[in-house]
Amino acid sequence: MSVPAGDSWAQDRLQPRLDNLPLELLEQIMFFLPPSSVLHLMVNRTLRSACEQHLYRTVWLRYLPHRSLHLLKTFVLRPDLASLVRDLRINLEWCYPPALSRYMLPDLLQPNGLEALLLAKNIRSLDIDALQWLSDPALSHVRATVSMMDLTSLSISDRYYNRSDDAIRVNEESMSNLRAILQAQPRLESLSLASFSLLPNVPNSIQASDVPNLVRFQGAAWLAETFLNAAAQMEHLDLSFGGADMASFNLQDPWSGHKIQHLRISITWHDISSWDYFGSVLAKFPNIQSLCIVSFQMHSNFPPFGYDNIASHMPLLSSLRKLEIKLDTAGPSPLPDCGIDAMLKLKHCCPYLEALVDPEDREWLYIPSTEIEGGFLPKLVSRYVEKPLGHSIDLPPPKWDA
Repeated sequence: MSVPAGDSWAQDRLQPRLDNLPLELLEQIMFFLPPSSVLHLMVNRTLRSACEQHLYRTVWLRYLPHRSLHLLKTFVLRPDLASLVRDLRINLEWCYPPALSRYMLPDLLQPNGLEALLLAKNIRSLDIDALQWLSDPALSHVRATVSMMDLTSLSISDRYYNRSDDAIRVNEESMSNLRAILQAQPRLESLSLASFSLLPNVPNSIQASDVPNLVRFQGAAWLAETFLNAAAQMEHLDLSFGGADMASFNLQDPWSGHKIQHLRISITWHDISSWDYFGSVLAKFPNIQSLCIVSFQMHSNFPPFGYDNIASHMPLLSSLRKLEIKLDTAGPSPLPDCGIDAMLKLKHCCPYLEALVDPEDREWLYIPSTEIEGGFLPKLVSRYVEKPLGHSIDLPPPKWDA
């Protein structure tokens, strides 16, 4: 296409420009950029709008209280930006009364910034850090704020007090507060209690009416049964085992595990005292289609990773289509290689297995082949890359304008 020499507007329109790209393509480009680089794209109104939508859709400031304060100030000054937030991980340490004196809140955030938080009316996923907000009697205002939100995903980090005379009371209060939060969130689909602690003898008090739409649960293995029994629609289960938990794990209702389709198991490798216990856990979830095993080796001199032990229990999972193995070793210990022989053995033990993600985050697909016995050959198709979504360091204490 020819353009007259003097037609500068037409020539400019033909030049490749970021603001001429579809929003979906801009999103893909910004996904691979750190937040500091995305800021440099805000050179006109079109790009600024696209960048703001990208930057504010997911905000992770879990360990950064001063950045969290700046964010809440932005919510007050720019409610339009607050309405963009969908996924928020925030640090509200100053809401704990003894910690308030370490923070200088500006007038527009008084008394505690929670009113500013409620300006983000479209938050669907919430994680509050640095507070035992579920169990602490002094943090009822935080619980009230969370109850006023409309969430589909909630992560709670909390723990009971260690004083023996208070343990039972705090457990009962925490469970009561948890039920109140759940009842205020009828659309909740995902609940994480990964860092949440209660005494194991807490009564099985979660009811079906508390979690009518819950499909995903993450937490300690001994706490999972409470939600398995109550949540009829649950499909995703993320279990954390510690110590002897795997040996004692049991389901009073053996059918409750049959509805789970996606299972994740996290355990420290040396805590597996017997692979029979590992197999007994898998046997409780016979219909899973995907399994992720996350293991932590705290010392490099522990026995090598047991692909053979995992493979020996795969026949229990006749519906399994995808297996993911994540291994976190201490220090510079090399990750054990998941060689072709190990991958073929896993496929042999689980004939319907279609995909494998090895400890190096490489995804393999089993491709039909006449070149090898068994008829399938693993083919490397991709490698996962983890993108940090939050800032790594906090800001210095803010000096607010008068």
